[in-house]
This record gives sequence, C-alpha cells and structure tokens, in this order.
Amino acid sequence: MEKPITKTNNNKHGKTAFIIRTFIIICFVLFWELYARNNTRMAFYTSYPSDIIADLIKFAASGDMFRHIGITLKEAYLGLLYGSIVAIAAGVVFSQFSTVGKIFVPVISAIQGIPQLTLAPLYILWFGIGIKSKIALAEYFVPVEQPSRKTRAHTSVN
Repeated sequence: MEKPITKTNNNKHGKTAFIIRTFIIICFVLFWELYARNNTRMAFYTSYPSDIIADLIKFAASGDMFRHIGITLKEAYLGLLYGSIVAIAAGVVFSQFSTVGKIFVPVISAIQGIPQLTLAPLYILWFGIGIKSKIALAEYFVPVEQPSRKTRAHTSVN
C-alpha cells in the first residue's frame, strides 16, 4: 500500500525525477557524441556536443554572447510592444465596426495558420535583414487581436 503524499514524500519524488531526467539527458548527449564521432554523415549534420559546448564557452568568454542576448531581447520586447499595440487597436476597431471585422478576421485567421518559417524569406524581402524584420516577425506572434475584440464586443458601456 502506498504512503500518502506528504511534503517530505513529495520532495523525495521530485529529487528522484530530477535525477532520472538528468541521467536521461546525459545518456542522450553521450550517445549523440559517440554516434557522431563514429558516423561521418551524422557529424556533418549535427556536429559534436563537445564542440558545441566548447564554442559556447568561447563565445561567453569573449563577451559577445551578452551583447547578442541584449540585441535579441530588444528585438523580442519591441516586437511584443508593437504587436500588442497593433493587435489591441485592431481588436477594438473590429469590435466597433462589425463589417470591417467580418472582412478582416477570416483573413487574419488564415494568415496565422501559415508557419512562420515559411514567411521568414518574405519578411527579409519586405523589411530587410536588420532589426525591422525581426521585430515584424515578433509582432506576428502577439495573439491579442482576437481576445481584445471579443472582450470589447462583450463589454457593455453604460
């Protein structure tokens, strides 16, 4: 018969799960390393985990990693900000003017069904290779238009 789950018992299960997960990850990385070292085609496509870790350490030691992390965070936050502004404005407009909503909502829903990886070359053509294309890509991931439209439509103003 199993013991009832107590805080002490639950903590023990959490440590066990952590150890098992860590073991599985280490085994996977070791298998990957050994398989890549013994199979030239595999190494061509996936590299070696040891080389990846060495490059990551070298990248962090040079100081460039933190500069690139800052640039990426800036692009992500600007995309979130601009995407939220555009999506909330669109949701309000679509809820106030139902004809406009009936025209554009199906088109927006269809476009959101397209995988972003397939649109990346178009973003590069439209916005260039710099920060604009990355912000535009991040804007697209902000799914605020539909909730703001539905909230606005169900909110009565007295």
